[in-house]
Amino acid sequence: MAFNKGQSGNPAGRKKGVTFTEKLKTALEPEIDGIISALVTQAKMGDTAAASLLISRVMPTMRPVQEPVKVALKGDTLSDKAECIIDAVASGKLSPMDGKSMLDGLGALAKLKELEALNSRVSALDRMPTRIERVIVDPRMMIDVSDV
Repeated sequence: MAFNKGQSGNPAGRKKGVTFTEKLKTALEPEIDGIISALVTQAKMGDTAAASLLISRVMPTMRPVQEPVKVALKGDTLSDKAECIIDAVASGKLSPMDGKSMLDGLGALAKLKELEALNSRVSALDRMPTRIERVIVDPRMMIDVSDV
């Protein structure tokens, strides 16, 4: 069986136009205030399903929030700062998870500093004057391009 362009493979299927969801939204729209009021009333009376439905649709999911951690990072180098973090973990002042997070951040900072140094070195190379004195086209012939 070959399919013809523009012809449905299932002519008895659902017709184009309004879907069930659109019909349901249209039907519920004038009643939505009453439905919400009824759900709130039921939730206040102890209906946990109504309360759960209201809360899940209105409030965002609660996620744990971590308290900020204060660790004195002494030293001038990133290695010195990493040692301070490891010492804080070893002494129990900092949890291993917090220590790992801080060391990961320190590693990311080290990469950024490395990229900045590399970028400044490349920029310095780009600013250097380049001049080709002679170009060898043929081993028997030399072309002087110093005036170019």
